[in-house]
Amino acid sequence: MLQISRHQFETFARNQSRIFFDQLNIKLRAYIKKEYPDSTDSEIALRADQILNFVDRWDLDTEKQITELAFILTAFPNDFERDEQFEWLIQILTRDIESQKKIEQIQSIINIG
Repeated sequence: MLQISRHQFETFARNQSRIFFDQLNIKLRAYIKKEYPDSTDSEIALRADQILNFVDRWDLDTEKQITELAFILTAFPNDFERDEQFEWLIQILTRDIESQKKIEQIQSIINIG
């Protein structure tokens, strides 16, 4: 029987996570470039990195949820974390509810507004 050590498993998981985030970064950059054509390549790269750093801080359960939140955040200004009008977003993300419900609540507010 093949046995995988804890270290090997953790290394594999980190590598898979890095691959996912690298692919998401490419998709985000392409989307931002399409939606905001006046942005420079460095602005696009900075924005994508900012979004990925933000979504990586929250305990989302699936790659789908991470992807959804990342694309939602492209509609927010760069400094949304420091802007009081977007406090509701942080409040939702810090709630003790299932990750999918957090995404649904955010989508609901955006679709209403």
